[in-house]
Amino acid sequence: MCEMKSQDFMQQLTPQKKKVRELKYSIYSRVFQTENENIDYISVIIDRHDIKKNIIGSIDIQKEYGEIYAILEGIKFIYNSIEMEYKKFINLKVFSNNTFVVNLLREWIYVWGENDFEKCKLKQEYIVLLKDLYKYIQIIKTSIFWVTKTTDENSWIIYSKKNINEFK
Repeated sequence: MCEMKSQDFMQQLTPQKKKVRELKYSIYSRVFQTENENIDYISVIIDRHDIKKNIIGSIDIQKEYGEIYAILEGIKFIYNSIEMEYKKFINLKVFSNNTFVVNLLREWIYVWGENDFEKCKLKQEYIVLLKDLYKYIQIIKTSIFWVTKTTDENSWIIYSKKNINEFK
């Protein structure tokens, strides 16, 4: 009887519903200060099947905004890999161990975004970055979580690394 219900359920799933179930991602971001004052960043993208993709780069930016940049690069990668009609179904969880980043993404970006960032008193380069991120999180269902190294296995792996080369 239970097997029959399971088969009925699977038959009722349309291709669209099956695709929507697949569009669940997590992003863990991390930055490292380098000797030449750049920030090395990594955005670890994990899909529903625990398949990981690392987006690694370097940028000349303040450390906290380097992490925002890493998150944005991860979101862009996910967004650009999905067909247009399914983009609105992306479900994203963003994990950071930086309280500034978590607070900015949970609250401030929405306050500033509603006013087209007019009341935002940050440097112009950061406002441009936040506007770009805001554009994506208006489309993608995004949840932000503060984590510590011991929150879960992925946190332990990512936040225990000493430098960006350990990800390569």
